[in-house]
Amino acid sequence: PLDNSGILQYVSIRHGGTNIGLENEINGLTLGGVGSETVIDHVEVISNADDGIEIFGGTVNLKYIISAFCGDDAFDIDMGYRGKGQYWLAIQSHDTGNEILEIDGSPGHLTAQPYTRPEIYNLTGFGKGHDLNGWIATFATNAAGIIRNSIFLEQKNGISLSHYEGQPGSVGQWQQQNLVISHNSFWEVAQNSPETIFSVVGENPGNDVLEEWYQSFGQQSNLVSNPGIWENEGVYKLFPDVSEDVFIPEDSWFDAVNYRGAFKDYNWTSGWSLLDKEEIILN
Repeated sequence: PLDNSGILQYVSIRHGGTNIGLENEINGLTLGGVGSETVIDHVEVISNADDGIEIFGGTVNLKYIISAFCGDDAFDIDMGYRGKGQYWLAIQSHDTGNEILEIDGSPGHLTAQPYTRPEIYNLTGFGKGHDLNGWIATFATNAAGIIRNSIFLEQKNGISLSHYEGQPGSVGQWQQQNLVISHNSFWEVAQNSPETIFSVVGENPGNDVLEEWYQSFGQQSNLVSNPGIWENEGVYKLFPDVSEDVFIPEDSWFDAVNYRGAFKDYNWTSGWSLLDKEEIILN
């Protein structure tokens, strides 16, 4: 887990990706079993044909990351990944893209160890619009994880957990508190209703479990609230107009900031990102 694969900083990856076979596409940035001594920050993937960034296992941590206008998922995380992320920006095109976060375990192996459990703080995610089929985040194949202090907008579907007959899947991870969704803001997502923002796919875990899952939306300080960020004709305002309460992580790797989303005090895309160069982001 402490592997050092080097340093990747201030890198822009643009217009890559291709399909080289059935279920075998090229991601913008692929991280396979990369360890936590590796340094990755200020990296963007723009208009990749498949996923923006896919992480296969490992413990690598990522700060100041952009995945924008990619053909599949903004971030695809699986195979037992146990790393951390902070200050991530995901922007989906209005006609392409699936999930902002696709979080899986090991396909076909519901009990594989270690199970996937990313810790993600301060993500800002723009979906492709509430009239098109996309998800904020999906947890499948026994995946767990933490998503906190984030802002999500403009997506038809919210966050789903998987549940399988005889195998609790991600619902079981949530019941064991290995999967936590807290202190996030949602706007124009799944009809702006907690009962539709949170959902379960697969086998029905029972009405009591479903009700507890829905109630956890408010109990965990998630909000349906307009944060004052928006997109207009391809230009994005990313700095919120309102402040909401946050969860301060104990882990010192994370910055203990007092805001939700990836931006507040300064524009960390300035001077290196295509989004800044082309004035796609308002300063």
